[in-house]
Amino acid sequence: MKTTTASIRGFRLDRFREGLPFGWALWDQATASGANFLTALILARSLGAEEFGRFVLAWFALYFFQNIQIALVTAPIKTFAVRFAGRRRGPYLSAVFAQQLALAIAAAVIVATLASASAAVVPDWRLDVLAIPLAFLVAFAQVPEFFRMVGYVEDRTGLSALLGTLRYGTQVALLLAMVLVFPEWQSVSLALWLMFAATLLPAAIGLAAYRFSFPRWRMVRRTAWRHWVFARWLVASLALIIGRENFVSVAVGSWLGLAEVGVLRAAEQLVMLVNVPLQGLGNLINVRASRAFVEGGASGLLAFLKIVLTFLMLPLAVVLGVIGMFGDTILSTVYGPEYAGYGLVVALYAAAMILELGKACFVYAAWAMHRTRVEFIATVIAAVVSAVLTIPLIAMFGIAGAVLAQIVFVGIAIIGFLPLAANFGDGGKTPVADTDPLRGPARPISSEPIS
Repeated sequence: MKTTTASIRGFRLDRFREGLPFGWALWDQATASGANFLTALILARSLGAEEFGRFVLAWFALYFFQNIQIALVTAPIKTFAVRFAGRRRGPYLSAVFAQQLALAIAAAVIVATLASASAAVVPDWRLDVLAIPLAFLVAFAQVPEFFRMVGYVEDRTGLSALLGTLRYGTQVALLLAMVLVFPEWQSVSLALWLMFAATLLPAAIGLAAYRFSFPRWRMVRRTAWRHWVFARWLVASLALIIGRENFVSVAVGSWLGLAEVGVLRAAEQLVMLVNVPLQGLGNLINVRASRAFVEGGASGLLAFLKIVLTFLMLPLAVVLGVIGMFGDTILSTVYGPEYAGYGLVVALYAAAMILELGKACFVYAAWAMHRTRVEFIATVIAAVVSAVLTIPLIAMFGIAGAVLAQIVFVGIAIIGFLPLAANFGDGGKTPVADTDPLRGPARPISSEPIS
């Protein structure tokens, strides 16, 4: 009896340990997505729709470079780091961190330059006065994000959750203090400075926790080159996606006004609540999809993605359907009466996000198989078609037209991913490995997968 009880306890402990990374990942993303939602909510209610629209335009710079970071740094880490065993991983991550610092500095310079130059093009938006705080935020926000993603490949998801909690929890606390304690000081500029301040402590903890060594130049060069080989199509794809979103926001602001930009962002934030489980588990899904492909070939990857579709994507689609049905009530209740009457916009955003769930499965497959060129081609076609239709749709349907353009974009992109299905046609029984991930693409092998 004692042996049986001990076995049961041991089994439960093992199950708990297996599930712990998923719990930390969900908490990590819940903190990030929840803080982004609360940030939008706090500023939308306190600044008003027009000033919130101005904040949204500045926020897109942060959003853009975070996605460039994903493409050039964190997405390659999730696929390459699993191929580095033991002591080989430390020098690799040190080299990637050097690449990350260079990207952060370049992003800050670009943002400050463009924000300052905007005064000559759209002086009414007053983005030039936000140039300095926005540049600091864009640069420093990338550092804790980098350490959060390293935690997933180093099996330190608890540390990732801690960094995310400090980063985003502090951000919300500081913004609440601005609104509740110092309302006479509240402004878009101060909000950006406070968001920058929230990045400092988690960045310092990440530096102390990982203590990367000074990398050799040869390793930095090889790592940067292999990341670029993997990510060049991904960078272009994400740049097109974010560029299209910026184009839509600028078009809405120019055609309808800054207040409508704020309403558009508020409606989007309601739907993006599903990003809590989607992106939280997505950090683990990308790593484990890569492992499934390395160890089991296309058939192993396909079996893994069927589990993701059944137990994650379908339940999220049901949640989105409910949000779309009661969009007007939820929007006006959460953001205030100024945002009432836009239920159709929320419903269309929910439909677009349901399509995004299907697209996400194709993205997981493309990244795991290093087929990011397929994603690029699909994105180019979708971006061109939707860009041509954006202005006419906005002119005909107002804000709803902007979301219709998003639905067109995602739908065409999904069609563009269909060539990936050819990889699963023969059952994909050949596993894939790579003896040196910095020297060339993965190649098929016939026996044991790599460690």
